Order: sequence, then C-alpha cells, then structure tokens
Amino acid sequence: MPPDQEETEGYIESSDLPEIPVQVLTREEAPAFLAFLFGDLARRPERVSLRESAAVARYLRALARETSPGTLRAELGRMARQVWMDALDFAPFEIAKKSQAVGFLRRHAETHLASYDMEAILGHVDSSPRPAKFAGPVQLPRLLSKGMAVVGPGGQRLGDDLSERIFAAYTALRVAGIHGASTAVAGALNATEAAGKRGRGPQTAWGADEVRERCKGFKVFLAKQHRGNALRAGKQVTNKWIYLFRGRTGAGNMGVGL
Repeated sequence: MPPDQEETEGYIESSDLPEIPVQVLTREEAPAFLAFLFGDLARRPERVSLRESAAVARYLRALARETSPGTLRAELGRMARQVWMDALDFAPFEIAKKSQAVGFLRRHAETHLASYDMEAILGHVDSSPRPAKFAGPVQLPRLLSKGMAVVGPGGQRLGDDLSERIFAAYTALRVAGIHGASTAVAGALNATEAAGKRGRGPQTAWGADEVRERCKGFKVFLAKQHRGNALRAGKQVTNKWIYLFRGRTGAGNMGVGL
C-alpha cells in the first residue's frame, strides 16, 4: 500500500457511508437482484504470517516465470504481489528501529535503491521520528469477497454475510409486493454455488422456512448490535444492497422512493 494512503482506503464501512435514500426494488429487477446478492459471499479472512506469505509469494512468482506467457502467467504474478502486499499490511511483525532503516538504506543506496533520490530520502528518514501511528499491521477486514471488504469494529464475528444477504433479499422482495418472497429467495440460494447448501442433516436444500428462520436470526443480531434502532438498521441494510446492486448493474435510480 502506498505510504500516502490511509490503510482503510478502498474499503466499505457502513458507518462512513452517507445516508442512502430509500431504495424500493421493482418486480423487474428482482431476478437480477437475487443473482447479484448470492453470486458471491463475503467471508471472514484468516490471519496471515510474514514467513509463510513471503515463501508462498516467492513460489508463485517463480511458477509464473516458468509458465508460458498468457493470462495464467499474468494472474500468478499478480497473485504473488497480492500475497506479499497482504503480508506487509496484515502480518504481525515489528518495524525496524530508525538506525536499522538508515543503515539498510545506506548499504543499498548505490545498488538496489540507486534509482531513488537517496539523498532526500535518507535525510528525511534520519531527521524524522520513528513512525508510531501506522507502525503496526493494518486492521484485518472483518469480511472479504471479490468486490467488497468490511472493516472496523463489528461486535459479533460472523463467518460470512449470507444471513445479511438473505435478510436484504427477503425484505426487498416483500416491500416490492412480490408474493412468495421466501420461496423465491430459497430458489435463488439453491441455484448458486456461492451460497452453498444448508448442511444440516440429509435435507440440505434451502426452503422457504429456512429463509424465514435466517431472517429472524438476523433481526436478533441487529437488535443486539443496534439497541433501540434495529428497525432503522434493517432498512439501511436493505437499502445498501439495492444501492450496490444498482450501482454495479447501471440501473441508475430506478425505484428510488423517499
């Protein structure tokens, strides 16, 4: 991550977002909305270590160099850089003492680092106090998916955001006046690989009852997280997902109500 960026730049944190106008889904949007919601899930990431990440990054880079030119080779190289940058951001390790940093820079000033303005950089490092505000690892996102990250305090550590997505889908369809909302949500869940199966007993397919139970459970979660404001928080959750859906599909402001 470039040093002039805040560590949370590019992440989504609901408390930092402006108030989203009330979003009302249209019947025509419903199928695409369900496909959008359950096409991907944000899951809780595991912590990374510096030693393992460095070794894996080097492995992937070496493999990329031994792979024929093409998309796969480029993806391997990109992943190697991602693994290394994630370790730099998230792995727990102590930063160098100022004397170590200065000594390192001086040793490599005329070789590895010769392309940089070493006089200016060395002067700045030597005259500045040891970093303190951003010396530690960046806070690990609570949930991650292909296109979204959730950071900040979160209370209960959920393993994924499936219950939130089910709640948003069910609520949005009901507000849109679509009959059989729980059945429609269950059908969308069963049609996607990201949401998976319920995994409880021999009957693993989603049904309308399971959808309603998930929604009840999420309402309990909201009540604990937002005492006295659970209803408003639930509406904000639904608004957020419709807003994100419309932003990614180019649906504009269709169905926006105030």
